[in-house]
Amino acid sequence: MALTEDRKLHGLGYHNLLFMAAELLLLEQEVEKEFPLLLIEEPEAHLHPQLQMKLLQFINSKMKSDENPEGIQCILTTHSPNLSSKADPSEVIMLNDSRAWPFKPEETELDGDDYVYLRKFLDATKVNIFFAKGIVLVEGDAENILLPEIARLLGRPLENYGVSIIKYDNSGSWKRFAKLFLRRDSGTYPSTRVCVLRDLDLWPDCVEEKDDGSNQYGFKKQNGRNQRYWRRNCTNEQQRKDELIDGLSRQNVCVKISDDWTFEFCLSKYGLFGECYEAIQGSREGIEGIVGDDNEKATYIQSKVSKTDFAYDLSRILADQLKDLVRGNIEALSDEDQKDRDARKKATNSANLAFAIALKGKLPPYIVEAIEYVTAPIVGDVQNAEGVRNAGPA
Repeated sequence: MALTEDRKLHGLGYHNLLFMAAELLLLEQEVEKEFPLLLIEEPEAHLHPQLQMKLLQFINSKMKSDENPEGIQCILTTHSPNLSSKADPSEVIMLNDSRAWPFKPEETELDGDDYVYLRKFLDATKVNIFFAKGIVLVEGDAENILLPEIARLLGRPLENYGVSIIKYDNSGSWKRFAKLFLRRDSGTYPSTRVCVLRDLDLWPDCVEEKDDGSNQYGFKKQNGRNQRYWRRNCTNEQQRKDELIDGLSRQNVCVKISDDWTFEFCLSKYGLFGECYEAIQGSREGIEGIVGDDNEKATYIQSKVSKTDFAYDLSRILADQLKDLVRGNIEALSDEDQKDRDARKKATNSANLAFAIALKGKLPPYIVEAIEYVTAPIVGDVQNAEGVRNAGPA
């Protein structure tokens, strides 16, 4: 750290900037004499994001290009999503499994237009795909918020497995992210596991709002514009799933399609209706008044869902259930064991496992399969887990 005459402090970041700038100036003087190559290891060190951006802009201005044929070549190694987000994806090389995986067009299945899109939308929140060991691509805020908590409650916290969740839009951007990891030489491909979650988007009959009120929770009108979304108008659901997968479920990319309408609808239908109701209403008061089969109850939930609020509240409800179970297990210990650290740890682990197994049995299968794909199998039988009948979500 240096102190100037005006008593202004300069830290390591500024010193590194000055050093790199000096090296660039020296290399520029040698352009006509020898091959100028600048290697920089982790230039983001000690620099805040704004200075990282300015540094990258400066380096880019000195690089060899069609507009600057006398420029130099530069290779940066980085763990910074800020720097990576400003790099051209076609110029990125990912180091993985002791191999280098370039993302230039002839290596991936991306087309030219795809790179144009990625240059615009591969921001700092999405560019961590280059650093992750596993990626889950989701299309909604609810999945983006809930999946990390669900994975944690299942005993598979995503951060422990180097997994990132990336939210894509509905314009087909998921295909571009998937193709980024699909190699033209299909014999070799990165070990990064990519799982894409998609909704089936078929509405059951009970969703239709009828004038006679026969569908008590119906809230959608069928018309000519939305007929393809109604389940009764779909003659081949497997064909619809295949179309949604679009031939991209291969190599280490896996596309999982819900068996029913949406993520929230499936959560309610497959076993978490009570929790979903509580997330919407704030308590379970009045839940006995919601009658009908699983589709009808899930339709009621879908009609009331506010995406982000619902996801945050449901996440909290499930986490509180696990806390209550852990507390109950510890309180059930003898006074002596409650003072014993190992006994308390064993009781906590038992509660975590029992809750995970019970929760797994109440989740939509495609969600469990997606989490297992990017982490590890969740081992356990809901029928044989000790104390599991009263352990999981109510």
